[in-house]
Amino acid sequence: MSRYKYSKVNEFMVWRAASSVGWDCTASEIASEVGLSESGVLNILKRKGWKLKREDYREGVGRWDVCALMKSGVGGRHE
Repeated sequence: MSRYKYSKVNEFMVWRAASSVGWDCTASEIASEVGLSESGVLNILKRKGWKLKREDYREGVGRWDVCALMKSGVGGRHE
């Protein structure tokens, strides 16, 4: 099977998993469901322009990273 066909299969698996819950999930949950890496899922979401409801997946910044930075007082936060 060609690389192109594998990517289409992976895209379909991600779409099916996310759409089955109304896109109310995280990339990590999708990765666990379909057997791909989280970064692979994020790449597919970004390439296809698909948005998840429960996750901010800007490149390199996950929800946990943002919360940890805000609580730590670093990252340009001034009081």
